[in-house]
Parts: sequence; structure tokens; C-alpha cells
Amino acid sequence: MEYQRNYFSKAKWREAHREETREKTRQAYAEKVMEEEGRAVVPTLKRAACWYMNKPKGMSDTEYRRAKIARRLEINEQRVEQFKKLLSGEI
Repeated sequence: MEYQRNYFSKAKWREAHREETREKTRQAYAEKVMEEEGRAVVPTLKRAACWYMNKPKGMSDTEYRRAKIARRLEINEQRVEQFKKLLSGEI
């Protein structure tokens, strides 16, 4: 009984503070990454299997896939630039 009460109270607390804890985790990770020397920070996309989850309501599947491909190309270009900077010694 005691275990169940503790479990459910913790679950309720996690549910109530979900966004706050996510934001703290993101901030901590960003600070850790920025502290590391020589690391290039480049935005990334979520898994391709979940492409439909973030699709805006007014956009067709084809339009969204095209936008997603364009974003991936942009991210790849940023990675190439960062890699070139690392190789040349600028960073």
C-alpha cells in the first residue's frame, strides 16, 4: 500500500512538472555542450519514423515531406561548414 501511494504521488508530481523538468534538462545539456571545447553544435531532426507527428494541420503530406527534406539539406550544409571549420583549425 505504502509503495503504491508513493508511486502514484511521484507520478502525479512528474505529470504536473513535466515541462519544467524537460526545460531544465535541455538547459543543462546546452550548458554542458557549450562548455566542451572544440565541439560543433548543430541542430538535428527527430527520427524519420515520426515524420507525421509534427506536421502542421494545413499542410499536405507531400508539402511536409518536401519541407522536411529541405530542412535536412540545410542541416547537412551546416554540418559540412562546421566540419570544414574544425579541419581548418578555426574552431
